[in-house]
Amino acid sequence: MLSHLKIKTKLAIFLGLSAALALLISSLITLFTTYIEQKQDSLNFLNQLTNIISENMRAALAFHDRDAVAKLLLPLKVNPHILLAIVRDENENILGTYTAEHLSQEVIKSYSDLLLNKQTSHSGSHNTSPKAIEEATFSYMFVIKPIYLENRKIGSIAILTDNSKFRMAMGNHLVFQFIASFVSLMIILIFSIKLQKLFTSPILNLLDIMDKISATKDYNLQATSTRQDEFGHLYKGFNNMITEIRQRDEKLESLSTTDALTGIFNRRYAYEQFHHMIIKSVRKKEPIGVLMIDIDFFKKINDNYGHHTGDMVLKEIAQILLHCARQYDIIARIGGEEFLILCDNSDYSVTRSIAERVRKKVEAHDFVLEDGRILKITVSIGAYSIIPENMQIDEILKIVDDLLYTAKKGGRNRVEMGLNQ
Repeated sequence: MLSHLKIKTKLAIFLGLSAALALLISSLITLFTTYIEQKQDSLNFLNQLTNIISENMRAALAFHDRDAVAKLLLPLKVNPHILLAIVRDENENILGTYTAEHLSQEVIKSYSDLLLNKQTSHSGSHNTSPKAIEEATFSYMFVIKPIYLENRKIGSIAILTDNSKFRMAMGNHLVFQFIASFVSLMIILIFSIKLQKLFTSPILNLLDIMDKISATKDYNLQATSTRQDEFGHLYKGFNNMITEIRQRDEKLESLSTTDALTGIFNRRYAYEQFHHMIIKSVRKKEPIGVLMIDIDFFKKINDNYGHHTGDMVLKEIAQILLHCARQYDIIARIGGEEFLILCDNSDYSVTRSIAERVRKKVEAHDFVLEDGRILKITVSIGAYSIIPENMQIDEILKIVDDLLYTAKKGGRNRVEMGLNQ
């Protein structure tokens, strides 16, 4: 609908609509908070009034003195907003009432039933609670307060008022808010029309570069500007943000595929590649070699030499795996001291050869501690070569894990190679 308008007109309309929306939201928030405050103030006043009367009402309730109850309720007449007050004894029998003169019997009965229902339902679920019951709607509000004497309930008082004063205050506030918002909106619209030229050009340039980056995902693009005002700072900030996004994406890409400690691939990336390798293996009828490597007695290394030594061992073993495997094999750390090597197009012989090479290299390697001592370490390996027809990753890994367990049970520092079934 606005496609035929000039960009400066669209910008003025956009600024005006944005201002209108902001004013609407702020007005609604202000109106809501005012409503809450006004309602709470009215309830607080009604609670204070109820507390004062209930304090004076104890003696009359203790002796079931109806005349005294009536006299204590009589001053309520000076407040034109109080519609109904009911005093009940401990058995919920009415000892006294006050009703506004202008109320019909039908309205009085309706309000009385309302208060009785609220008091009855509350008594059924909170029988021992001394707290008052209060409720406020846009039309009325009431407080029902139990009255106690020496920790024994001797009755209650309920006072219901109209909310005409509250509604009037809210209405006045609404009119004032509307006028203030309308005047503010007119001022904003006038200034947006007058000043839009100062903003159109740099914003459009920035939008253009944003569109290019969004379309190409090329975060090497930069926004250029010779301006020295806030727009110049905006362009600089935008360029810095794009640079940070590029660096963040590069870091996230690395973190999503790489184990932070060892620098080799992580479990998630290995499983993703495993899935692709299975599809390729089945299609080309080429076997996959799977090696699961576990460091022998790794817990003792951590316990005896500390976790920093354990981290050093993990890093150096990762480097050994990189040198022992083929350039295109997938080497990943999949657990605390467990590593996985996925070998594409690797039959039984090749897979076993890689596994034995890893085992021997680790066994021969000198792990040098900080104090110069030499630590010797071995690994156990479960290895398997298969064309995984109708097999899932978990099934293959279960076979290799069982082979690894057999290698450890058989004395460690050995390769347990599975046979094709």
